Amino acid sequence: MPILFSCIAKGTNILVREGNNKDFQTIVDALLEKVPEGQETKKAYVQGSYSFNYIATKEGYVFVCVADKSHKTNICFLFLKEIQKNFDTSAPAKFKNQLKKYMLTYSNDKEVDKIAAINAELEDVKNIMQENIDKVVKRGEKLEELEETTQQLEVEASGFRTRATQLKNTVWWGSLRMKIIIGVAILVVIGIIILAICVSPANICKAPEPSPSTK
Repeated sequence: MPILFSCIAKGTNILVREGNNKDFQTIVDALLEKVPEGQETKKAYVQGSYSFNYIATKEGYVFVCVADKSHKTNICFLFLKEIQKNFDTSAPAKFKNQLKKYMLTYSNDKEVDKIAAINAELEDVKNIMQENIDKVVKRGEKLEELEETTQQLEVEASGFRTRATQLKNTVWWGSLRMKIIIGVAILVVIGIIILAICVSPANICKAPEPSPSTK
């Protein structure tokens, strides 16, 4: 079996393990001593015919596996990510059976290929969703720009209507004043003409004198 040993530790304290090779355990104990505390790190070492791989988290958890050197490193780290994702920190002892199951799965190339294909499909779906979301966001930005432009046009149109109304009222009042002025001027002219006729020698405005009566 390519993955021969695995364990999960908190610092140097091993919480759960699968595999009984004492040589592996000795090397893993020494390895845990060298893992930087409070840092996310990934390392792979080769010792003889075996590879020693681990992932450490900021919280101090270390996920370790030992595999045949011929086993692909990327598969070892897929395995480590899998157990990291599914490990229940509140019940580490209960994870032993799952750990064994994952070791068997990731030791089988065909099974790993199936898992990789499924993960690839999920990643494709994720990318499609992200792309769709990006398109919506971009379109939303354009809609916001269009809305701002529309609002600006509405403001300008409202101002234009106001100015047009004011101009219309101004023209109307100007026309009315002109009509009033013309009317008054006509009345004044008529008055002058009537006055001139009345004060002329041939005053037609006076009543005719009565003719003398005959006796």
